[in-house]
Amino acid sequence: MRRSAFTLAESIMALLISMVTVLALGQTVKIVDQVNQRALDMPTDWYLFVTELELSDRHFSLYRCQDEQHAVLYGAATKKYYELTAENGRIFLRLQHGGGYLPMLYQVQTATFKQLGRQRLEIEVKRSNGYQQTAVICLAPSQKQYAAGGDDHAEYYDSSRFGSVSISGWPSKTDSSS
Repeated sequence: MRRSAFTLAESIMALLISMVTVLALGQTVKIVDQVNQRALDMPTDWYLFVTELELSDRHFSLYRCQDEQHAVLYGAATKKYYELTAENGRIFLRLQHGGGYLPMLYQVQTATFKQLGRQRLEIEVKRSNGYQQTAVICLAPSQKQYAAGGDDHAEYYDSSRFGSVSISGWPSKTDSSS
């Protein structure tokens, strides 16, 4: 009497097909997790980028905007000039006239810098995922401005003003632009 059963070749093929299916599902789940993590990281890295420029420890003051992709900052703490540059899908801070650079923001499709008065810098960024983010950064007054009596509004220098930033463009259902 002959029994009906799977042959060894059929069993091995079934195992191979199952293994390929499980590996493909595992890779799909991994890719979806990475995409979701990037979507969550974009608001966080934007906030860190803005905060880093406004830190009172850095004492960055706005020297000038060379054009829409380059702004020159002066670091009073280091007594050096830095260039904030938007190139190659990222924004980075580099030491002017030699030295290294610090990547500050990735996945940037377009970025524009606009000088608003003597110590405010407006940064508009369109990210690779389509989100637009805007910040008006209040930098420290330069030594000349401090000696002349403050910023654009004739206020005195107060380091407690750092950290107050106007940020819009956060990815949310209700966009409250200021």
